[in-house]
Amino acid sequence: MGEPEAAFEPGNRIDQELYEAAQSGDSDAFLRVLLNANVLVPIPADAPLEMTPVQREFRWDAALRSEAAVQVFTSLVRLREVLPESRFVYADFRELIGVWPREDWTMLLNPGARIGASLGGDQVLALSEWALRVGLVQARPEVPLPPPRPEPTPRMPPEDLDDRILSPSIMQKVVPHVHVAWYLEQGYDRVGGFVHSTGDVAELQTPIQLYEALGLLYEGTSFSPGDEGVYVIRWPAYVPDLYRIPFGGRNEEDLAAWGEAGWVIERPPFLGSGFAPGSAGSIREYKVDSVRLPFGAEMYYLGRDRSERFIAMYDPDRLAWLRPDANADSWNGRTEASQ
Repeated sequence: MGEPEAAFEPGNRIDQELYEAAQSGDSDAFLRVLLNANVLVPIPADAPLEMTPVQREFRWDAALRSEAAVQVFTSLVRLREVLPESRFVYADFRELIGVWPREDWTMLLNPGARIGASLGGDQVLALSEWALRVGLVQARPEVPLPPPRPEPTPRMPPEDLDDRILSPSIMQKVVPHVHVAWYLEQGYDRVGGFVHSTGDVAELQTPIQLYEALGLLYEGTSFSPGDEGVYVIRWPAYVPDLYRIPFGGRNEEDLAAWGEAGWVIERPPFLGSGFAPGSAGSIREYKVDSVRLPFGAEMYYLGRDRSERFIAMYDPDRLAWLRPDANADSWNGRTEASQ
């Protein structure tokens, strides 16, 4: 009698749901789970982490199992089973199939695993066309246009006293240096305080630009004009009502001037106008109570030389920040910014 089959070890919620669909023979459910997944795509040892498969310059050589077969994985566990030392980047599966580079390339999903699948290039393209047709993905423009800057507004209460973000957006939070280890080592998963839309802060590419525009160089701050770099977290704001515009001021008198719209009193350089203190009315500011980060929240390191490096992605199923470098476990807990 043969050995009993080992229990399946899911690497995350996606692995588990794919396994359940495969066990029940429900190919439609398997596909639905996959279309809502982020996948890991191997990259060469010297490839930049900010280069993803949706970009034309992406290097596919590390992901190729043969001349015409590309390996992708739904979890770090699945990737390490096949490529123990490989670095990787994340990609939204729907975006990945939308930019599939060659029709003669087969996609090998979790090769060798019980939740593995093989899709010919023509099947990948057909799946992408179907997802676009039914509205699961948006058509990607060749050159995305930057979002428009909001016009400065006079200091007066809005007509809608519950002024909120009108639609889900990608938000950004500058992380104090001493908090970085909490996230990466302890799996900390919350953000709070003042945050900003990435569309508004895209041009702030160095630490000092962020500090000055967002008012982060106040007395007692952990940030310094001489910082070599700074960490930021970006995440999709799935619940817009959590992100309120902080109308108010520095004292009760300022707050009263806003009437029912005012609700925040903060120390300088806070203005209470709804805009970041050093932005001359061009960067909208939001305030949020402590909120859990969703799947796909990402941390980046912005250098003084305008470089941007991907650090980790948060996976709530594993309660951990997943770092793409194969030697990430050797991190000594010191942030580059503090060094």
